[in-house]
Amino acid sequence: MKLDVSSIKNSIGASIKINLKASLEPINFYGSKLTFEEPLHLQGEAINTGESILIKANIKTNYKTECSRCNKPIQKILEIEFCEEFHPSSSSLNYDVNIFEGDEIKLDKVVIGNIILNIPMKILCSYDCKGLCHICGKDLNSGKCNCENRETDSRFAVLKDLFTVQDTDKEV
Repeated sequence: MKLDVSSIKNSIGASIKINLKASLEPINFYGSKLTFEEPLHLQGEAINTGESILIKANIKTNYKTECSRCNKPIQKILEIEFCEEFHPSSSSLNYDVNIFEGDEIKLDKVVIGNIILNIPMKILCSYDCKGLCHICGKDLNSGKCNCENRETDSRFAVLKDLFTVQDTDKEV
């Protein structure tokens, strides 16, 4: 995704409207795969600040993935705003900044970075998703399973009585 800034590059205070659509490749995200079946829509404005090109934009897209708890396929809508500065490559800045060369700004990394920053680490089909049974794998959203869920790791058996209430009214 590229933005032509040739018309504002040499005029401080000049701006252009942004209205771009682009397809995105799938993204691997914390063990899940995010797929984008419709093009991403980027709308906003690019402004020449004198030292950089400031981009204020809104990203609209939807993605498909699986619920982090029950693995059901889900589709989510994502709408985010971002503001990023892009400095000409001739800038003598000594820290990590977005740089552009010539008359075009490549937006791919910034757009994908902002998408990743705004997606929850655990994507759920619903807020109260119960997930899968850790023994038989049954979807607990559709009802309880018949598994005995009282298994205790023998290494922690000593801790079982740690929080039991003791009768303090007994005389010694």
